[in-house]
Amino acid sequence: MPEEGTRQTYLGFFVFIRLLMVRYLFSYISVVQDEVACDFFEFVDPEYTPRSMQVIDDLVEEHIQDRDAFLTDRNHRHWAAQEEVRVKQGLHVEVRKVTNMFHVCLAVIGVLVGIIVFSWIG
Repeated sequence: MPEEGTRQTYLGFFVFIRLLMVRYLFSYISVVQDEVACDFFEFVDPEYTPRSMQVIDDLVEEHIQDRDAFLTDRNHRHWAAQEEVRVKQGLHVEVRKVTNMFHVCLAVIGVLVGIIVFSWIG
């Protein structure tokens, strides 16, 4: 089940698309067909009151702000994940260096123990 914010984002997206369709697409069609327009275009694209236009503009602005906030949040999560990968890679390199140094130390200790054992035997 989607989260509440996701449903609101989808609803805002569909409202935004609907507003764009009504405001721009049908307005263009009704302007082009203005000379021979029938009553259908008045029904589909009625004249909006100033208050209605203000509400539509506010909804569009709210959608734009939500989209920008979503993109900013997504980018922050992306960069945080990239930084985490870089830190893990750096840790792996450090662990590899320490492991190699440990193996060298073990080899040197083995050689010294071998020299001491052969010097006692011989």
